[in-house]
Amino acid sequence: MHVVVRRLTLPLLAFAIVAACSSLEGPKQVEIPEGAFIYKFAPGLLTYEGVDSTLGGHFEFTWLSGEAFFGANCLAFLPTTPTDSTGSFVFAWSGQNIGRVERRSNGVPLDTVTGYFMATDPPGTHGSYAVSSTGALTLNWADGARNRYFAPTASLRLVTDTVEAFADIKARGDSIRDQWHVYWVASTSCFSG
Repeated sequence: MHVVVRRLTLPLLAFAIVAACSSLEGPKQVEIPEGAFIYKFAPGLLTYEGVDSTLGGHFEFTWLSGEAFFGANCLAFLPTTPTDSTGSFVFAWSGQNIGRVERRSNGVPLDTVTGYFMATDPPGTHGSYAVSSTGALTLNWADGARNRYFAPTASLRLVTDTVEAFADIKARGDSIRDQWHVYWVASTSCFSG
């Protein structure tokens, strides 16, 4: 699996990389409640596509899933009762959440650069959740900023052993848009293996 990133405006990506680096330098861990169902971020499944039709070219970034990913982030759900579809959740992270991506310009490989999963403002630490009978997941955050994968327009689903987020963020009509597919898979721990 790999990440495909098409980005027309390299300066915006460079800004995001620098901003992410400056805000997430130290470890940040949120305590995961005992008995919570843990879903750990799967960097090898992340996909991203950015389109800016106002500039007429594009950059593409491919996540190098064979290389190390430094850091971790998880969603942990604690149902109100063992069979309940509502309860509380925490979003826990540690480290910089970085890996390597290959950069291409109009399909031509350029180099590899460091890619950051987390934005400058992590989404928050906790809140409540509800899962519908179709698997639609609603997160009601008590703190933080909703962006990227957790933007208010994002669609989240909980299906058996996976939490999937799909965000389609648009600006200037449809001329600028970012699309993210992010997956968290069931795990026994957030910060190890």
